[in-house]
Amino acid sequence: MIKFFRKIRQNLLIEEKKGKYFKYAIGEIVLVVIGILIALQINNWNEKRKVNDEIESVFSLLEQELETNIERSNYFLNYGYRRDSVQTMFNQNKVTPEMIRASPELINLNFGTHKVRFMDDRLNELISLEKQIPKRYKKLISGLKLLKSHIDSHRFWESKALSLAEKKSEEYVNKFSWYYSNDSLSFEKAIRHALTDTIYRNNVSYYTHLQLNENVFDATLMRTSSVELLWQIKSIRGLNKTQTIKQFLNELDLKPLTEYACMDKPYKKNEIFFRRNFIVYNNTKDSITFNYVDESGNREYPLTVAPNNFLPNGQIMYSNQFIELTVDYECKKVFKQNKEDYLLFE
Repeated sequence: MIKFFRKIRQNLLIEEKKGKYFKYAIGEIVLVVIGILIALQINNWNEKRKVNDEIESVFSLLEQELETNIERSNYFLNYGYRRDSVQTMFNQNKVTPEMIRASPELINLNFGTHKVRFMDDRLNELISLEKQIPKRYKKLISGLKLLKSHIDSHRFWESKALSLAEKKSEEYVNKFSWYYSNDSLSFEKAIRHALTDTIYRNNVSYYTHLQLNENVFDATLMRTSSVELLWQIKSIRGLNKTQTIKQFLNELDLKPLTEYACMDKPYKKNEIFFRRNFIVYNNTKDSITFNYVDESGNREYPLTVAPNNFLPNGQIMYSNQFIELTVDYECKKVFKQNKEDYLLFE
């Protein structure tokens, strides 16, 4: 082929048809340039396909990461329930020496801490690839960044709690010879101190507040964002076509809020006193509006959930609140959170 084109050029020069020769030469250059551009475009397509394949693989790994973090968050929240229960018993003077002798962890939980290693390697990787993320995943970018902020916040408060625990442990080791002793006499001194020392009780109260209202609360925020993000990823990738949102939530070991009839509004306070975030999903074709209602029956503020969608960032509930679903200002259902995790409108 090359010899063929070369022969044409030579014949044009021999016949002194320089005008045609230059036109031919320019045409040949144009063809070469077009060939190069096509080759570059094909190379770009291949590179883009490789990047897309890589990102798809990272999203697949992110699903596993999210599921692990949700599981760890559930475990950590149960730890929070135990701490809250112990703190409540101490505050109400319901803890006796006999109870501590039977369950020594009642003392250990007061200044103990539980470090949770939430994973974010794949999350960070995707955020760093933001500009290369395929179009169908673009709507997830804000959710990825929100989840990252929740994990960072949890780590901040976790470090605060760990620092305080270490400081208090060191303080008690230096001040009390019985603190790390295992003999029965030292244990009895520890029991008496825990039940009678006012400074100790105040320290425990402060530390528990830090653990529950910040650290554990951030873990529930992280869980809510993870659940929403996981469902969205599965939807985009077509992995939940045979799974309902309720099945999805239950498989993550999450429990629905307790439902009551409007006439049976649960004005009694919860047994859990720290704030928690819970998941809200509207599984209907219409927007749904609900109200927070306090223990006096006063509606505080309305919230609206779009059809077939999550309420962004879930919602916070305190111990003296319940949720009232209203239609045309008339109560239809009432929900209360104790240790439950999600509210599903169907």
